Amino acid sequence: AVVSTQSTGGTSEHVRGNSQALATVSAIIDGTGSAGATLGPYITSVLISGRTGPKTFETVFYMLMGSATVAGLCLFRLMWKELRSLQNRIREKYIWRRVVYSNLLGEDYL
Repeated sequence: AVVSTQSTGGTSEHVRGNSQALATVSAIIDGTGSAGATLGPYITSVLISGRTGPKTFETVFYMLMGSATVAGLCLFRLMWKELRSLQNRIREKYIWRRVVYSNLLGEDYL
């Protein structure tokens, strides 16, 4: 609950400062995690039912790899947005330093 509250509290202006919206988003995230915790073992039991031998858990590992891939694809958009924001902040800081140094040291600095 703490992780979901912290992650949702800092991402949206609509949620920040609104305790009811924060509670709703936090409950959705916790509920999704609970559904995943319920479905994971069920899908695993379906995948390995009736199978024996060394390849029994191979299908389970493929399921886990697929789940990790889907999770990565879902987070890619957020990651891309954060990287672009970081890039813009770095660029603004660099431009600001150039302006300050050029004013202090003269136009020859550029």
